[in-house]
Amino acid sequence: MTHMLKLSLASLLLGFFLFSMPAAAQQTSTNESPFIKANSPAAERGNATAQFNLGLYYSVVLRSHPNYEEAAKWFRMAADQGDPRAQKLLCSFYYSGTGVQQDYNEAFKLCQKAANAGDTQAQEILGIMYANGQGVQQDYQEASFWLLLGVHTDFIKATFHDRANFLLSPQHLDEKQTKAVVERVQAWKPTHAPASKP
Repeated sequence: MTHMLKLSLASLLLGFFLFSMPAAAQQTSTNESPFIKANSPAAERGNATAQFNLGLYYSVVLRSHPNYEEAAKWFRMAADQGDPRAQKLLCSFYYSGTGVQQDYNEAFKLCQKAANAGDTQAQEILGIMYANGQGVQQDYQEASFWLLLGVHTDFIKATFHDRANFLLSPQHLDEKQTKAVVERVQAWKPTHAPASKP
């Protein structure tokens, strides 16, 4: 099961990473691109959305010559301002060691912030990290909670629903723990406004 969850996390991160760039940003691969010119001034003034956009540009648009270190720098700036999208993508960088040194603990912290803000993909990633014990002590009850919560608020994720149900099985959780997880999912509210999809 752990191997399947690791593959699920990798697939989830890759899918979000590859398809999250706004179409308007798909320009040339030089620093002279209109997208860089349009976003750099605001990003340098501290605009989290512009910082996030530059992170995406350096990591996704420049696919043939990505600059993951530069992307991580911009994602970090936006993440530090509380942008859940940047927190989630920077989590994927730390998880995989892309543009930064691999660090499951930092990946977990970033993903937890985005998940608590209501980002459904971050909730699913957090559930997988709990299930695998990556950056946190393995905890099937927490894994089930976060996986079910991601599904509960984003009904498209049937695959994660199956994995959450597996974790809720008697071999992982007893009846009392399962009931507590379901009640927590039903009562959960994000700590911030739900994250918007890029």
